[in-house]
Amino acid sequence: MGLSLITRRARLALVRDAILDFGGGAVHVYGNTYPGQDVPSPDPPLFIRSLDAADLVLHPTDASMSLEVEGNVALSGTANWARFVDGAGTPVDDRSAGPPGSGAHLIVTDNALPPTANLYPGGVVTLAITFIEAL
Repeated sequence: MGLSLITRRARLALVRDAILDFGGGAVHVYGNTYPGQDVPSPDPPLFIRSLDAADLVLHPTDASMSLEVEGNVALSGTANWARFVDGAGTPVDDRSAGPPGSGAHLIVTDNALPPTANLYPGGVVTLAITFIEAL
């Protein structure tokens, strides 16, 4: 037995609302080793993308939420993990990050062929993730 679909969808809506709290959140992508939940990164993010309600799309009939955004990279490095923060910068959700086929939660691609998660200042990066609330 598990949670009902309504409950799982509500939990995803809570995550979305937490990210969008205080005027909209952001996703920060880092290249360093993951420091742990709620632990500040000792290194600056390679990429930061502001998020709004249109970016975090709840699926109309199942317990999933998707995000696909792009933007320009600030610093060189290879994406390793990402932190979703609210509008005040408070951590909401941490996820692994990597290129397509890596098994990471957040797929990071530099739009090259073949795609990689190697980021360079000024380069365009695409981020994609599907949050799934399991039974």
